[in-house]
Amino acid sequence: MVYEQQEIDFVKRTQKLLIQYEEFICIKKRKKNDFKGSYETTLLINCCLGLLIVPKEKVLNELPKTRVNLEDWGISEEMIEIETNKTVRETVIHLRNSISHYHFKSFPIKGKIIGFEFTDKCNAKAKYNNFKIKLPLKNLKKFLSKLSNTMLKIMEEGQ
Repeated sequence: MVYEQQEIDFVKRTQKLLIQYEEFICIKKRKKNDFKGSYETTLLINCCLGLLIVPKEKVLNELPKTRVNLEDWGISEEMIEIETNKTVRETVIHLRNSISHYHFKSFPIKGKIIGFEFTDKCNAKAKYNNFKIKLPLKNLKKFLSKLSNTMLKIMEEGQ
């Protein structure tokens, strides 16, 4: 299927990927037929990569400059360490840098990944991080959902 409106279609398709995968896992777990595991976290990071990097040039400056909050974005200001400017826009920039420079790691409990820790430095030569957040998977999913909906709204209004 071709892209009609590339940036918008990309975001919508990424949203659908996340939903379809969750539905697939639920079906497989119910059937218990030769189900060997889930790659939810890998898909989540790949979708995160796409949502933070691909449409960045189109919407970054339009992202809200309001502070993140747990209810709307799945991220509370208390979850963000070091950074003092805890806006949605700044959080997106730091997460984008973290993922694109591979400055993230998973945190498991009993062999199961339950979230990711993301870090960022103000520049490549910096010795210390200026951003750090430990995000449980459910919070990361909520953030990506809100971010993708916000990006769609910005892109569709800009046409």
